[in-house]
Amino acid sequence: MTWKVDFKQIKAAIPIERAARLLNLELKTRQSGQLRGHCPTCQSSDDTALAITPSKQVFFCHHGQTGGDCIALVAHILGLSQRDAAEWLHETLSPAETSSRTTKSEQVAASSVQHSPKVDKSREFDPQKYLDKLTYTDEIRALGISEEDARAVGLGSVSSGFNKGLTIAIRWETGETACYASVVEGKLKVPPRSKWIEPKVVKLRRA
Repeated sequence: MTWKVDFKQIKAAIPIERAARLLNLELKTRQSGQLRGHCPTCQSSDDTALAITPSKQVFFCHHGQTGGDCIALVAHILGLSQRDAAEWLHETLSPAETSSRTTKSEQVAASSVQHSPKVDKSREFDPQKYLDKLTYTDEIRALGISEEDARAVGLGSVSSGFNKGLTIAIRWETGETACYASVVEGKLKVPPRSKWIEPKVVKLRRA
């Protein structure tokens, strides 16, 4: 069953301060209780341009002249639509927080079917299949990167989702793909650490 975005419940479950931490925003608390800091999206030199007011659960970017709730904050910082920002926040919720939003009708439906073992979603992601979806564009060609080299480093373009735009693979020291990050207007957007693919652990047997 496709999950329907419930903006009201997401805002109730995630305080705007938590959203700021998930976004790795560097903010300082003022005497008024307001959190102020640099806006990484606007790239302004003003280190107080981004203001978060916990008592009202809102933010305002004085440089970008935009504001709103925790969902709007994620949308502004990551360059996402409101729906994509809500889904991004939803993915950070714990199972307990997620189940608290389940309706009675959904609980009855769930109880009537056999539960499947819990699956690690990060392992469902197939880096090779994702790489095959990347497209080689004129933008990449203009950088002097051949199609062969772009594929070798995991560089390409996607048309939707968190990585919409120019996308590149972030790798572990072992060479395995950890995640795919996007580059929008010169800014690197990296998925939250919880969504990275952990490197495989190889156990060596003693001779």
